[in-house]
Amino acid sequence: SILSEKPEKDIEGDLSEAVEDRLIIPLSSNIFTFSHDRIQQGAYGLITDDNRSAGHLRAGRLLLAAIPEAKREENLFTILDQFNKGKDLITSAEERESVAKLNHQAGLKAKESAAFAPAYQFFRTGLDLLSEDSWQSRYEFTLAIHNDAAEAAYLSGDHEGMERLGEIILKNARNTTDKVPFYISRINSRSSQGRFREALDA
Repeated sequence: SILSEKPEKDIEGDLSEAVEDRLIIPLSSNIFTFSHDRIQQGAYGLITDDNRSAGHLRAGRLLLAAIPEAKREENLFTILDQFNKGKDLITSAEERESVAKLNHQAGLKAKESAAFAPAYQFFRTGLDLLSEDSWQSRYEFTLAIHNDAAEAAYLSGDHEGMERLGEIILKNARNTTDKVPFYISRINSRSSQGRFREALDA
């Protein structure tokens, strides 16, 4: 009912025929699931790409608005699963920054669980949402997400990606102290590849 923005009784009425045909199964008074994965895939395939992305973005917005802030972290991956599928349609700079911060938060949460590849993906999605002038307008956050993405890159085995991020960090960091986290990631990356002499030159 959150995603449809309709009362529960109206939703049950709309879906009654599909329930009778056993296309979907009611799990509770307001929760339904498809009776088979192929039915879900078929229904999803009928939606155009543009409408699909718009639907995901709308779902992300509704979930973010409906879930209390105290419970937001435990539902973070669910919220972003929707937002990130519709992120290309976000035009507001404020909303893009907000979703970028949610991705950064999700990346940190994934990294804490040693889920380095998903963490890296969240960080990269957050980077995609940054404005062109983010190094000037949002320096602290931009630096943090770049450094975290670089670390997650090497932990995921994408050493080249880490170096590309490093070039951006070294170009835009305002002082030597702000470059230190990347240098640490570079040393660890080269050491993990057995490139010990190069690690000393990092």
